[in-house]
Amino acid sequence: MLAMESSVRSAGDGFRIACTFEQRGNLYHIPVDIGIESRRGMRIERVELTGRRHEFSFESRDEPFRILLDQKGWVLMNVVPMRP
Repeated sequence: MLAMESSVRSAGDGFRIACTFEQRGNLYHIPVDIGIESRRGMRIERVELTGRRHEFSFESRDEPFRILLDQKGWVLMNVVPMRP
């Protein structure tokens, strides 16, 4: 199972997207696509998950209105929101 949390905040002339992932259960080394959708369309960022917990950040000129994990369904997994 993979837990995900994301946030967006203003940063200078654009926005900073922060994503945190936590692998629960079996540990896998796996590439995963993150979709960042804004008024200009969908941008894909590929990240490598190799441990229990990972934090990634991305910059965007436009404010994203949706952050998607593996929107094409390439990876077989359950994704749940992170809770403290």
